Amino acid sequence: MGEERDVYRILDAAANRGREAVRVIEDAVRFLADDAPMTAALKEFRHDFASLTDRLPMAQRLASRATDADVGTAIAAAGEYQRSTIETVLTANFCRLQEALRSLEEFSKLVRPNDAPGYEQLRYRSYTLQKGTLLLFSAAGAKTSVKGESDA
Repeated sequence: MGEERDVYRILDAAANRGREAVRVIEDAVRFLADDAPMTAALKEFRHDFASLTDRLPMAQRLASRATDADVGTAIAAAGEYQRSTIETVLTANFCRLQEALRSLEEFSKLVRPNDAPGYEQLRYRSYTLQKGTLLLFSAAGAKTSVKGESDA
């Protein structure tokens, strides 16, 4: 039972990480690029991602969640709190999404093997969305450098 709980802990964390990443990307496209077709594609992707992760039983996800005991919450990577352009925000979040999808794909094989191909297909779709989104921002010359008042 302990191993299954640990697997659900990984799946829960990856599902949350992926869902958060998609929302960041969608918000950038919606509010900074004002691009309706790409916003719609990202919204569809987010809903497909949610439909698949909603198959993970919430009771098991919550029972396995141990944020207060997670050794990773106190570890910060170099540059984690620095972003210089919208493109760096988008790139970081697409990478986060793709890593989450890979983790979901691999660990779901242990408890929900029929879901693994769905995560794989979402990951492939994310590569196409990444290309389109980054091209959109580079072509449109959207607001790519945003500095806060403390940076002035």
